[in-house]
Amino acid sequence: MRSKMYISTVFISFCSIVCFSQRYFYVSDAGNFQQGPYQILRYNSDGSGGKVFIKDNLAWPQDILFLENQKVVLVSNLSTNSIEKYDANTGEYMSNFTGNVQGATRMKIGKDGLLYVLQWNGDNKVMRFDLNGNFIDNFTQTGVVTSIGLDWDKNGILYISSYNGKFVERFDKQGKSLGKFISTGLAGPTNIHFLDNGHLLVLDYNSGIIKRYDESGNFIQNIVTGVLQCEGINFLTDGSFAIGVGSTSSVNQYDEAGNFIKQLVPNKSNNLLNPNAVIWRDISSKVDDEQKVEKFNFLHVESGKTISLIRHEQTSMIDTVNIFDMNSKLVLSQDLKINPTINAINWPKGIYFAKASLLNHRTITQEIVIY
Repeated sequence: MRSKMYISTVFISFCSIVCFSQRYFYVSDAGNFQQGPYQILRYNSDGSGGKVFIKDNLAWPQDILFLENQKVVLVSNLSTNSIEKYDANTGEYMSNFTGNVQGATRMKIGKDGLLYVLQWNGDNKVMRFDLNGNFIDNFTQTGVVTSIGLDWDKNGILYISSYNGKFVERFDKQGKSLGKFISTGLAGPTNIHFLDNGHLLVLDYNSGIIKRYDESGNFIQNIVTGVLQCEGINFLTDGSFAIGVGSTSSVNQYDEAGNFIKQLVPNKSNNLLNPNAVIWRDISSKVDDEQKVEKFNFLHVESGKTISLIRHEQTSMIDTVNIFDMNSKLVLSQDLKINPTINAINWPKGIYFAKASLLNHRTITQEIVIY
């Protein structure tokens, strides 16, 4: 059955206040692990302008997750069994999101719109929360020891890596284990990530290798070597990716084939010791504009499978649209002047945000709900 798509205008900013976009990336620093010092760092997209973004209420920080519609950022803390909430733009501490996770590591928003959280300790089951911090349930029926990496394949099957267990296990949509997906050849996996072609990347912390596997769990190749204590991965719009490398206290960038490009964050920049999350984010910064611009929808859904640009006098200003998921990951970038329709039939259920770039370098934003 095709997913139905609806457009809402809650987040439209094409009015008396308009926006421009700036891309940053954020790095969580585990410091000396149990003892710190701990920090969340922010850099410009080219690695310049490094600054301490968060330093309060951190205890062996793990993952970073932005909730753009709430204008907050969540940070999971292994040592305090908690997830803390901060202002997404200033880094100022706001409140505790939850304190009931036994060794909180990775966090991701699932297709159901809930937050999935891994537990390093305790029963090691995957916990689910709503986006206000209310506990929903334990999604998995069984635990994964020292779990520290998660992702879904194109069929909605959940995969979880075990650092001490040295394996990757998978779970069906009801949270029942389907057994080990990878059971040999790993020395201590951390992050895992599915590519668009269905292949799985595994960051093997202890061997310093990023490994590629096919859809059946068969090893294909080592795409990056010599990155001991690799942890944290995020992809850029050009297909390249950035990873944290603890052995050199840096963040490195590689092309799609795994060839080294550069150090985005040089060794120990801003006193970085042990990076373990690397997150990209587009920030829309508000600027005042005296010109009043009429609110209107700029996208329209046709036949439940395509999204098209609404023909309007003011939409002639629109050039490119960028669409992001709830994790601020870029899903699509398209020049609407070349191709004014977007094929979204295979998109997972959830909330997306469309940002249209205008010819004057400003943007409008619109929420898209797919279910």
